[in-house]
Amino acid sequence: MKSKKDYTIKDIANMAQVSRATVDRVIHNRGFVSRETSEKIQLIIDKVGYQPNFMAKILQKRKLFRIGVLIPDGDFDQYWEKAINAIKKTAHELSFIGLSLDLHLFDPFKEISFSIHSKQILQGEYGGVIVTPIFNNEASLFFIECASIGLPCVSFNSFTNDTNILCHVDRILRKVVGPLPICLKNYRVRMMNM
Repeated sequence: MKSKKDYTIKDIANMAQVSRATVDRVIHNRGFVSRETSEKIQLIIDKVGYQPNFMAKILQKRKLFRIGVLIPDGDFDQYWEKAINAIKKTAHELSFIGLSLDLHLFDPFKEISFSIHSKQILQGEYGGVIVTPIFNNEASLFFIECASIGLPCVSFNSFTNDTNILCHVDRILRKVVGPLPICLKNYRVRMMNM
């Protein structure tokens, strides 16, 4: 028997002796499939532990998944240069799967700069936001607005107890504070719905 990662829709279709389109309809619960056939396919899926390949889905759809990154500008505070360079490098490395990390750099000494850039993110079409919430009041308002439009937020390097964020990640990614499984689950759900 293959490992869970090796099974494809084609394999499930062959085992169930149906077309790939029928398996696809069962997996995505769309279109008509007889109850008997649907149950047969579902049993096979459960038995082999089939999991859709989300990366293949993204590549197939060629849809861009944009994440807004709202962090201090390294020109004002050199502390942030390494983080900005790491984000740029990561964005380049992940661009092949349709992930875009769009930097919005604010002046870490001016609340108005944070507010301006946060409004730009709210006006963009993002699937999520990574934020360094160094201005508590402005960040809290931003998180509330994000929650109202269903935009998931992760805080980065500056911890906040705000309930509108999924989790907190520190600068060197050694520590995650908050419900990481929920954070990752929500990310996977958003990726599946792309």
